[in-house]
Amino acid sequence: MIDTNLLYYLIAVSDAGTLTKAARKLHLSQQALGRSMRRLEEELGISLFYRSKNRLELNEYGKAAVQYAQKILGQLEEMEAAIKMMEKQQHTISIGSMAPRPLHDLCKTITSSYENIRLETELTTYDALIKGLYEQTYQIIITSKKFNNQKVVCQLWGSEELYFLLPAGHPLATRKILSFKDMDGETLILYKKIGFWKNLVTQLMPNTHFIIIEDRENFRKLLEHSDMIAFTTDLAIEEEGKIKNRIVKEIKEQEALVSFYCMCLAENYPKYKDIFKSIAF
Repeated sequence: MIDTNLLYYLIAVSDAGTLTKAARKLHLSQQALGRSMRRLEEELGISLFYRSKNRLELNEYGKAAVQYAQKILGQLEEMEAAIKMMEKQQHTISIGSMAPRPLHDLCKTITSSYENIRLETELTTYDALIKGLYEQTYQIIITSKKFNNQKVVCQLWGSEELYFLLPAGHPLATRKILSFKDMDGETLILYKKIGFWKNLVTQLMPNTHFIIIEDRENFRKLLEHSDMIAFTTDLAIEEEGKIKNRIVKEIKEQEALVSFYCMCLAENYPKYKDIFKSIAF
């Protein structure tokens, strides 16, 4: 059987145009590359080059051999990629979500119940999640909208409620409940990686100046050592605890309470049914 390295060298000679240039590109000596080409000819039992004193040129058989070599190496690359993808699909679950907390909780559920499973996660939009589910970019998605389609299993995951975080001395700190309108026009700090919540609050509070913080630890430190207003959720408080010197205020609007739905393709449900059962209400 022909050594695939010889096919790779043949293509390099064809691309470079000369043995000298090809040898330089391959980090081989010209003599070593010449021996490899003679070995390939011996294995095929036919000459692939026109040879003269200072020139080596592919003949018609050599040109045909290059075309086959390109196909063979291309198929080998396809095979390698396909096998790796099969292995990845067996041991990796890609999960897309509109919000970080449901995603975080679902990942904890999966890793506590399954060994040797790798998780890939991404925060993105509803439309991108539905598209990715059908294209199997994601095996499981979490959205804030129910999706009714017989090709998709859609199950209620739970809910998340948004709150304001106010400094104790804020004029509205004594109010029991607030609305988005009450705080519109203020300056708020906003953690960047909160998924769809970012677009929601910026749309509902168009006159507000938002300072976007990328690092979660820096976000919490800024809250602890400033009088800045911010948001939190019931799930964030459950996971991280309350922040000192901050008052949690309920937002009396329907947009502040969001239900989330966990979905997978119906054809894949048998593989993930235990995950769905573990989060069933």
